[in-house]
Amino acid sequence: MVIILGTLKKQIPMYHNLEDFKLWCLNLFVLFFSFTNVEVTLKIISLLLAIGYTLRRWYLMEKKQNNENNS
Repeated sequence: MVIILGTLKKQIPMYHNLEDFKLWCLNLFVLFFSFTNVEVTLKIISLLLAIGYTLRRWYLMEKKQNNENNS
């Protein structure tokens, strides 16, 4: 077992280990962030969607009213 791990260690360049470590750190950070700020993030997204929908409806209503007045 030790011989196999020693041979594998010699075949894998050091930068792969560093890249793997960076990837693990990024994944852990994203996982931590997703569990802690999900509620706040969803509230903000929901608020922005509601505002955008309302503004679009107002624009379409105003456009329709202008077309009826010009006809």
